[in-house]
Amino acid sequence: MTPEEVIPIAQLFADAMNQLAFISAIVGGFAVALLAGVLGKEKRALTRWTVGVLSASALLQISCTLFFSLSSFRILTYTANNRMDDLNAFISGIDPQIGPFVIAFFLSFLLFFAGIALTGWFFGKRTGWAGTIISVLATCLAFYGLAIAS
Repeated sequence: MTPEEVIPIAQLFADAMNQLAFISAIVGGFAVALLAGVLGKEKRALTRWTVGVLSASALLQISCTLFFSLSSFRILTYTANNRMDDLNAFISGIDPQIGPFVIAFFLSFLLFFAGIALTGWFFGKRTGWAGTIISVLATCLAFYGLAIAS
């Protein structure tokens, strides 16, 4: 491919990585905020489960943010320096690398929604059921939206 053909594709790819990094950072921040609220609660099994779930979600989102941001940076650096051979090699080689991070991205969303459901149970049965139902609906809507988009 010529540089004129590769550069727009590379920019679109970098923009997609930036968007995924942004979403990962936002959700990871929300998970950390929920985690901070839970840490002050009375220590019992529900607290331990909630802390574990929210910690896993936040850590997965942080790792996804780093991967997507650094991949985007590398693509833009190769494009700006007109290193088309390196750019082609990186873009063609990223397919097997991105798979585990996309799985981690979706898993962290499931954990985040589970953390929201668990957090509701700190305030009683009604709030627990409401949080659980809202989390299940949000999960279904999120994955339905992904199914439509793909």
